[in-house]
Amino acid sequence: MRSDQLVELGVVPSISDETVRRVLKNALKPWQKKHWGISKVTADFVWRMEDILELYAEAYDPRRPVVCADARAPLAIKEGRPRREDL
Repeated sequence: MRSDQLVELGVVPSISDETVRRVLKNALKPWQKKHWGISKVTADFVWRMEDILELYAEAYDPRRPVVCADARAPLAIKEGRPRREDL
């Protein structure tokens, strides 16, 4: 969309082509996502991960259900920034 179209539609009273270009360049990137990962796989990490995987591999027992929960609340999305997801 050109800047003159935004003015004609009454979206804004005035705007430059450069402002439109900058906003669209920074705002329209829905494919971008930011991921985090494990920087180092240490012996301690492997030991703890094996412990968790063994728990998941156990047969289902209704008296002892396995419940998973995230340890922290998700981060809020900020305008112009990629969505952040835990892998």
